[in-house]
Amino acid sequence: MVEHLRQKFHKEANGLFKLRHKNIVRTIDFFKENDTIYYVMDYINGPSLGKFLKTTAGGVLSEDKAFEFFLQLCDALSYIHKKKMLHLDVKPDNILIDESGENVFLIDFGLSKQYDEANGENTSELTGRTPGYSPIEQDENKIQHFTPATDIYALGA
Repeated sequence: MVEHLRQKFHKEANGLFKLRHKNIVRTIDFFKENDTIYYVMDYINGPSLGKFLKTTAGGVLSEDKAFEFFLQLCDALSYIHKKKMLHLDVKPDNILIDESGENVFLIDFGLSKQYDEANGENTSELTGRTPGYSPIEQDENKIQHFTPATDIYALGA
């Protein structure tokens, strides 16, 4: 099982390393050391959208700022979907705001999956779900095939 998880992590790191989008945190390197695989990502000096909303904005963004962030995230999701990848955990805590407050970055691809448009993801197993952001069928583990609709639902939520 440990070797299976190592291989899965290596595959994830390799996939993330290939992603190059202005609104996705960049993976700079990945390597194996002491029988463990690591990856190195850009440091985004700013809070998550979740923390920002709880502490700074009193739970509210202006309509203009929300729309600006939404468009950036739509572009990032469109990019990964074109690469046949799904995030599967889009939520405010997985979105970082940069120090300027002008740009957002999608992070935490730990649940991400590659998919095939014809057959979808060939598993219905998913360990992480976030109430309020995951579609009902994901919460109830009733998804036979994952599609971009899961990420789009979560972004809307």
